[in-house]
Amino acid sequence: MVTVIVGSDTSETFILHKEHAVRCSPAFEKAFNGSFAEADSGTLTLEEQHPGAFRHLMQWIYRGKFNDLITAQQIPPVKSSEEKTPLAKQFDTQTTELLNRKLILFLI
Repeated sequence: MVTVIVGSDTSETFILHKEHAVRCSPAFEKAFNGSFAEADSGTLTLEEQHPGAFRHLMQWIYRGKFNDLITAQQIPPVKSSEEKTPLAKQFDTQTTELLNRKLILFLI
């Protein structure tokens, strides 16, 4: 098991299986299996990340999907941005938030 502390002002602590973490993320692989202090301590601190975004990453690591996100299949096609439904706007907002919080960096 490894510990990841996420956030600065309101940080949250996540405990996850090391095998899952390093399999899903080269960043975790380097941190927990490399020559860094995190490999010895088993603890990684990510002050610049948002705990909510990391919870989504945990869903992806353990389930291979984001259960509580709106999926593109739930959104009917629209012709223009003015015609977007509230659901489509929420999907856009969630996607933007995840990218802005750099969640995608963990998956690369």
